[in-house]
Amino acid sequence: MPSTRDPAFVTTFSRMRILITGASGTIGVKLVPDLEREHKLILLSRRAHADPRYRQVDVCKIDQVIAATGEADAIIHLAIATGHGL
Repeated sequence: MPSTRDPAFVTTFSRMRILITGASGTIGVKLVPDLEREHKLILLSRRAHADPRYRQVDVCKIDQVIAATGEADAIIHLAIATGHGL
């Protein structure tokens, strides 16, 4: 797969609205800076954030996920739930 900096990638996928679940996680925080240069990002996290780009959504609650995905052209699913009592 080409790098997000590759001109072919940018031309093919430019200006998309991309929803990212788990955007504040280990992978998300590394991916967001590359993608936000060329795309409108909809960032989901289960935790509240001061950053207005983030929406607090519990991906285990389908109604919240459906409400968030309505305006997205693409979804990158990075959310993961670990531990007990989720």
